[in-house]
Amino acid sequence: MKRARYIPWIAAVACAGAFGIEILPPGDEGGGGGLPPPPPPPPAPATPGFLTYTPFTETSTLQVGWGARGGATNYVLDRLADGAWSRVYAGPATLVGLPLPGNGAYRFRVAACNANGCSGYRVDEEMRLSFGPDRQTGGAGSAPFASASVAGAPLPGLSVLAPDSGTHELLPILGAAYDQLRQELTANRCLDMVGAEIVNQPARIKDYLFTHVRTRDELANSLNLASNLGVSAKYGKFSGSYSGKKTLLSESNRVEETSMIVASLTDQMRVETLINHPLRPLDPVFVNMLSSGDTATFRNICGDGYVYSIAYGRQVYLTFQLRSLKYSTDEIRTQTAGLKLDLGSWASAGFDNTRKTEIHTKYDKYEVHVRVISYGSAAVVSGVVDFATGLQYLQNFENEPPGNEYPFSQLVGDYIPPAGSPFPDYRPIRQPLQRWYSFDQQIATRCEFFDENLSNPDDALAYDGNAAPLANGLSLRTACFRMKRAVQENIQNCEDTAKWGQCIPPDSPSCSVPNETDSCLSYASRFPRWNMVPASVRLLRDMGGGLFSSTEVVRGDACFAVPTMLDLRVASVDCAGIGGCPAVRKGVTVTTVRLLRASNGWNSWNPTNRCLHAEVTLNRPGGWTSGAHVNQAHTANGMQPTYPMYLF
Repeated sequence: MKRARYIPWIAAVACAGAFGIEILPPGDEGGGGGLPPPPPPPPAPATPGFLTYTPFTETSTLQVGWGARGGATNYVLDRLADGAWSRVYAGPATLVGLPLPGNGAYRFRVAACNANGCSGYRVDEEMRLSFGPDRQTGGAGSAPFASASVAGAPLPGLSVLAPDSGTHELLPILGAAYDQLRQELTANRCLDMVGAEIVNQPARIKDYLFTHVRTRDELANSLNLASNLGVSAKYGKFSGSYSGKKTLLSESNRVEETSMIVASLTDQMRVETLINHPLRPLDPVFVNMLSSGDTATFRNICGDGYVYSIAYGRQVYLTFQLRSLKYSTDEIRTQTAGLKLDLGSWASAGFDNTRKTEIHTKYDKYEVHVRVISYGSAAVVSGVVDFATGLQYLQNFENEPPGNEYPFSQLVGDYIPPAGSPFPDYRPIRQPLQRWYSFDQQIATRCEFFDENLSNPDDALAYDGNAAPLANGLSLRTACFRMKRAVQENIQNCEDTAKWGQCIPPDSPSCSVPNETDSCLSYASRFPRWNMVPASVRLLRDMGGGLFSSTEVVRGDACFAVPTMLDLRVASVDCAGIGGCPAVRKGVTVTTVRLLRASNGWNSWNPTNRCLHAEVTLNRPGGWTSGAHVNQAHTANGMQPTYPMYLF
């Protein structure tokens, strides 16, 4: 019977073969010798692991990034504004720049998608975008003025300068407003400059200075910024990217841990000075503003003072910061001091190519982060570059010909107030604002590890999970984010005249944190400061030769007595490729003195017992001349929480 069934099938195959048709045997439909069933569609990807808003700039562009997911072909990003979600991006990227319409509260959510659907949304905390006081860059008082002749002094033919690529405002000329609280220039000229007399003097000064800074205050001073007004809104998603040197300062981290070198190169060409500047009257437009009692608007437009002298030329600030996963903090600080001497000697010798190559080779084993901020130089860049590029900028600056003059520094005078029209007195605001800056810096130190923008995002999430049991269950990633929002909003209140009535110090009981019931100081006091404490286990064994082969496991433990987590920034193994070396584990450093006939080296960290376990297997072959040796240290780079008081 079975044979009879297959005879018509054979005939069918013979017939179908001529037309390229495949016929399955009887009883084999969908199986047997036929084609395998099609694979099932891939599942929808997992929800992105993190969502972060990187520091925004004064051009109102916000960088939004999220964690990639395997199997995802594209991502969708929505923004919540005025109570409604709207799609702002759909595509394969995991980092996008979004233009924002202006001040306001925003929230984002992201999902990973493929042909089978999308994951759930990753939603982060609400963030508040603020550009600070309103600056009318094209309003009254910003027109060019006519200069009167001064005997013996050539006139430059002043006009409005080109836009500064680092800010959203035009850089001002003489008579422009200066905000002494924010240390920023505005584009509005509030003095009456009709018939103003200007002296334009050649003043060629070339000054190269290399400074070794060990604290953030020293860094601010080396950049010619007042230390208490230099850092604002440093941590996390509310890190404002301020123009010029303040950007460089606010984005530098781990200064106290590693130290830094600041290279300040100045090539001044000339100086313009407003003659008899104390006698210049205010523009009538702004006198009327004061007379009508609108002092807040006056300050937001005209600042607290005016510029009466500007130096023109070119200037470059570079910061060099050595980092390494293999060397101790003391080693990094020592090498940083050596780099300062090498850079100084290289500069004094004219920045020759041979010496540049020697310096690069000498420090090649370190990771060197270089930031560059330039004024009037062709080396226009703001960001982190590699060591070779940083050295090339120094050399390019030395060899750059004159001609690209730029106003890089200024002197500031106080207005003469009109009778009966008092200026808004900013001096009482200085004390709470200084306290906020100090508070902000201390919070940034405690929260640095939990910010996806300053470290590897996966590490930041791991830190958050590891730290929560040591911080009484507090998620520091979320807590630091909320605290930073409170800091930034209060700093804005103290900087903006229109909100001075809301300017309070950080330890005020009325200072609140969004979505929390604690006051600002009470809430921030729950954040530990992390102290670095190492603990090592030594694997030491010397097996001499013997008649018979022998195997021995050498093991040991190093435990911390107090709550401890690993410093995930540190991880190194100095004997790669040898069987007795463990794989690289973040937070653990392995140092080998001697290793012979060793295998199966490994280590593990037990967060519950706070112990590092390490072991290696020695395999000695038979023979009196043979042997096996291990002399190896495994170091857990611990971080232990303490709760010191905040200092103001």
